[in-house]
Amino acid sequence: MGKLGTYKIRRVRAFLLNKLGIDFRQGKEPFGYYILDGRRQLKVGASNVHGSKELGKGATRRLMNELLTSNEEFDALYSVLGTALIMKRKYENTLTKAFCKNVSILITLTLN
Repeated sequence: MGKLGTYKIRRVRAFLLNKLGIDFRQGKEPFGYYILDGRRQLKVGASNVHGSKELGKGATRRLMNELLTSNEEFDALYSVLGTALIMKRKYENTLTKAFCKNVSILITLTLN
């Protein structure tokens, strides 16, 4: 696991919207859903700007866990390199593999 970087809150929300298509609801604690194949797959919370312009380490780890990404994958999504469509396809492939792996583990545990 690589070192956790620093991330600007507004840029994080922008990449979640532009690269992954997560549209956040407005409110006290904004959140949005990542939709894959027409179904809500992940609920993602967005941090409000409360006197800080950078996302804290704990909030960054929580967001990475919600998105099911590693530090390196999160950095790749956050970076300005790569087009939104390519990044979204890579992320969808990663999620699909993770979901298939979890389903196969559940089936194995159920059958045993």
